[in-house]
Amino acid sequence: MVCLVVFLLASRLFWLDADPWPLLDWSSGIWTDEGFYTYNARNAALFGQARLDEFNNANLMPVLDLAQRVVFGKFGVGLIAARSLSVFASLLALFFFWDALRRGFGKKTALTGLALLGTDVFFWGYSRLALMELPATLVHCAAFWCLTLGTNSGLLIAGLLAASTLAFKATYALFLPVPLIALGWAGRKQALPYAAGVLAGLTIYGALWGIPHRAEIAHMTNFYRTKQSQPRSISEVGRCVSFALLGYRRTTKKYMMHCLETQAPITTTVGLVGLFGLGWRRRKRDFLWRVLVCWAGLAMGSLAVSRYIPTRYFLLFLPALVALAAVTLPRLPALWRLWRTRSYARAWGLGVPVFFFCYQLGVIPLGAVVGSVAAEWVILPLALGFAFLVVRRQPTLPSPHASLGKWLLALALLLNVGSSVSGLLTRSYTLRDTSRELGRELAPGTVVIGEAASLCLENRLRAIPIFYPGLANDLDPLHQFKPGYLLIARSPSRLHYWVPMAPTLIQPEYEVRTFALGGVILHLYPVPKEATQ
Repeated sequence: MVCLVVFLLASRLFWLDADPWPLLDWSSGIWTDEGFYTYNARNAALFGQARLDEFNNANLMPVLDLAQRVVFGKFGVGLIAARSLSVFASLLALFFFWDALRRGFGKKTALTGLALLGTDVFFWGYSRLALMELPATLVHCAAFWCLTLGTNSGLLIAGLLAASTLAFKATYALFLPVPLIALGWAGRKQALPYAAGVLAGLTIYGALWGIPHRAEIAHMTNFYRTKQSQPRSISEVGRCVSFALLGYRRTTKKYMMHCLETQAPITTTVGLVGLFGLGWRRRKRDFLWRVLVCWAGLAMGSLAVSRYIPTRYFLLFLPALVALAAVTLPRLPALWRLWRTRSYARAWGLGVPVFFFCYQLGVIPLGAVVGSVAAEWVILPLALGFAFLVVRRQPTLPSPHASLGKWLLALALLLNVGSSVSGLLTRSYTLRDTSRELGRELAPGTVVIGEAASLCLENRLRAIPIFYPGLANDLDPLHQFKPGYLLIARSPSRLHYWVPMAPTLIQPEYEVRTFALGGVILHLYPVPKEATQ
């Protein structure tokens, strides 16, 4: 336990200003979004005013924005200060998660869950980045802990916390119906205290923040929903689900189940066993198991219909999936005996996890030879056939050893710790150094429009974010803000906006510098005064 706690602390606190682990996500958001999410708090600390333009991410995360202002006011603006909030949130979330499992499932399961979640590559990686997901995950874990208290007051506070997710990240409000569904499924008549807590929390949020800022919140949430995540047709819903479950990769984009099975195969596979086939009934623990199933199932299902699923969105269900894995690991031999007599439970609890494991790992070597699309079509029937064979032959196969759970746990921890240690040993400081270099080249307070916010946590430039036309600051930025420089990525979507806006500014001969952030190349152009008149 002591060694585990030391590792959890050291892996989060050391080298906190290093770059994101490159394998953490296929999306460039791990390189760019920290600056956008800390934008208003940075403005308040450096320029004395949070709102310097139309972009106001505090609308979507008022509590986190307030915490960022406190930290920046106390320790100054910088990557370490910004990321320290995620470190704190992750450690506190782990405590609530551990104690919730201890209360509901016993000390051994709690320690297993703590080790799996604390070392998980996604949870570890995002605990070192100043994004919105970790603080929101803390609220989820605290609400789950309240549910383990088994009292009406615990249910009431859980409802308050579930509603408060709107003040951290709106998508995390997906947790709201989970306890209600679990209570109804378990036949418990305790829905009123939880519903009262939810109603009180929504009322407080609406009165203090939601209603006063409703127009801006609606504009930003509708923009992100329609531009990024919402499918545009029924057929696209089907494509999204098929890509999320069976997709391998398209250009740089990778998909949900592929990322889970390749980065955390043991935890994911055993967690799916718990999700689809645990099926055990113990009255004292039944409700909490149902909460975990509803939590993981609802979150994974909702993400599967989204057009945009970066790996940081996995934190929406990751604690539940890891908890199911921790509960399932010591019960695998008992489940194996149960499956011999229950074909339906065997098909779901064994067949589904075996299929995803074989499919997602099998598509990688074949995809390197024949391409991703062809590999998916070739591996699909093979994985289905193998899963069917395993399900069919399971009653005749020997029972696993009683220590199977311990070996799988050791293997999962070896993979998790190996990935995080490798990430720390091969760390780089591109984001920090580039931000400081930009600050040395340009005078403090210089106005830089475009995507400069992603590079401004280590300097004192005034960045005006214009990265999604239609979101903010995009009507007439050259005349409105009179910038000295323009920093953009020359992607088709960005050029579609900037070429008509400033055709003479973004010519190659005027380029001052380029900055590489992950797979994104940002180009810096000077803006002459006559272009801003």
